[in-house]
Amino acid sequence: MASAIWVPGKVITIRQGGYSQRKFQRGHWADAAGRWLGYDRSIRPGTSRTSTVPTGAHDVLKDGSDFGYHGLSDDEINARANAYADSAIAAKTASIERMRQQAAQQAQRDEEMFQGLGQAQMGMINQIPANIQAIRNTAGQAIASFGGQVTGAQQQQAQGELAQNAAFSASQLGATPPAAPPPADGAAPAPAPAGGPIGVDPAAAAAAENAMGGTIPATSQAEVGAASAIAASGMPAVVARSTQIHVAQRMAQAASEDADYRQQLIDAAAERGGAYQDALNSLYDIETKKFGIYQAQQNLEQDRQDMELKKQQMALQVRAELANEVQFGIKTKAQADKEWRNYQLAQQRVQISQQNADTSASRAAASTANANANYYTDAQGRRVPKGYKYNASGQLVKMATPKAPGSNKKGGVTLANSMASKFRGTPTKTTTKNGVTTQTTLPPKVDYGEAFMQIRDALMGKGYPRPEAEAIAHNALNAYYGKQFRPGKQR
Repeated sequence: MASAIWVPGKVITIRQGGYSQRKFQRGHWADAAGRWLGYDRSIRPGTSRTSTVPTGAHDVLKDGSDFGYHGLSDDEINARANAYADSAIAAKTASIERMRQQAAQQAQRDEEMFQGLGQAQMGMINQIPANIQAIRNTAGQAIASFGGQVTGAQQQQAQGELAQNAAFSASQLGATPPAAPPPADGAAPAPAPAGGPIGVDPAAAAAAENAMGGTIPATSQAEVGAASAIAASGMPAVVARSTQIHVAQRMAQAASEDADYRQQLIDAAAERGGAYQDALNSLYDIETKKFGIYQAQQNLEQDRQDMELKKQQMALQVRAELANEVQFGIKTKAQADKEWRNYQLAQQRVQISQQNADTSASRAAASTANANANYYTDAQGRRVPKGYKYNASGQLVKMATPKAPGSNKKGGVTLANSMASKFRGTPTKTTTKNGVTTQTTLPPKVDYGEAFMQIRDALMGKGYPRPEAEAIAHNALNAYYGKQFRPGKQR
């Protein structure tokens, strides 16, 4: 780390996107590439006591001191702005995505519902044509059967009446007229025998009446049933087509909704740049206000210094005016000295008054702080004196005093001396040459600083507070290390 250099603190101007900010950059160690290595100027990077401080830790030194407000770096501000923008857009995108999925699920449920209704309707409608045909066929069979029964009875009645007529004619004429023979199947009726007509053919009359009242109506029923069944057979196709139209309309609506949600997702993603810029502007505004507070404090300190300078200038001016008056004989030297003393006394009185006022204010603040410091607020919001607490019965009782840390520490000085002796090693080396004895001072085995830290840490591990541990370590090392091996300052 021989290339590490110390960069003094200074005010720098940061510009980004048309925005500028002035802030104080503290002094620090940096390598040849400009990377920050640490803030403690007394510890050069590469030594055993170096404690590297990462880039961005711009607030407190490792010893607890602070040089004022140093602000966030541009990289830190940019990272925070990106994180805010990502979280905001992610939340909005997640909400839109949930609504899109809900709409898609609802569309799927609607499609299944329409298809189920269509299938149920077609299952019922498919039975209608067969039922119509069966009902009409049954009606035709009933009509044909009834017509046959009626005409058969009528045929028997007609045959009886013809027989009676023939018997009556025979009684009147003295002879029985021959009856006309029944016609053969498919042949024309036989001509009436000689001697006169014998009446209507009962079979022919029955056949004609059966055709008019039985066969023809039954055939008509069958034909009407067939036509109705053909017409009803087209109803499932109508229902299926209607179902398809409803499903297509619902899917078109779902596609439109999905496209709308996808556009919302695209719009949300496009809003990230604005969210990032808003977050960036807000962070820079906060940093500016914080820096303004720090700058105001610096201005106040500068005003105090300016006032002190003006007091000194005023004193010099008064002294010069008195000297001029003495030189020109306006006043004697005794008068000028007296006025100068009076001026100094007046300034001292003003300073004392200011100090008294500051002291009174400090005492009042300290009194308030001490009064508050002697009490604490418990979990129930009660004001309780320190060292006391309320028990379960609500009584104020004294708490047990914890054992002080390091109260059992023993042998710290002995341990420190033993370690210092080992770290120092042999202090001198004696050599004899040609009868002449020479003593040479040898360097310690362990450097003073490293030995000091190890002894101090060992004592603190035994319970010694840090100031006491450091004092014991210094005393032990000073007893064993010569002055030439002691550093001028130890932290």
